[in-house]
Amino acid sequence: MGVVIMLVLATPFLSVRFGFPDAGNNRAETSTRQAYDMTAAGFGAGADGPQDPRTEDLVRQLRDSILPAATAGTGVDVSVGGIVARSIDSNDNIAQWIPLLITGVVLLSMLLLLVAFRSIAVAVKAAVMNLLSVAAAYGVISLVLQGGWAGQLIGVDTPTPRPRRSWWRSSPRSSPGRRSSSNCWGSGCRPRSCSTRPSSG
Repeated sequence: MGVVIMLVLATPFLSVRFGFPDAGNNRAETSTRQAYDMTAAGFGAGADGPQDPRTEDLVRQLRDSILPAATAGTGVDVSVGGIVARSIDSNDNIAQWIPLLITGVVLLSMLLLLVAFRSIAVAVKAAVMNLLSVAAAYGVISLVLQGGWAGQLIGVDTPTPRPRRSWWRSSPRSSPGRRSSSNCWGSGCRPRSCSTRPSSG
């Protein structure tokens, strides 16, 4: 029964959304939230923050199709930067490394228990329970951040992304065509300027 309960509690973690909370996640009675809602109503969703899915779609479309087609054969390397681009890169980085981190921790704990108790059954059982307890804890947090009845108990009334710093304290690695800079296009927040740089070689 305990295992079933932990599996149920862990289920919301399957729909966790990584990212950066903004004023749109503040309480409805705060002035910052009201200003956010007024801006979104006047200029459209995504005008004052990176959480609208369409702004993420725009960045991915710029990176994957529009910019490569526009700069093909020119020798120019264009990077998309801004709040949304940094958030996307951070989320991708988390998705890539968290499974390896969890696997490493579980395997190390199993090895230590195996050395201490000389029992494979004890090590495996402890590893499974460790995974279930961690998944259940993350599931409860994800349930609260969904902004439903659980979140409203503590004042979370909108779907809120999970801050990356509470999962993985590292900056995303740069790669060609996916570098984040603070002065290029596609941020979804009215970027100030756009710059291009000739590619090396």
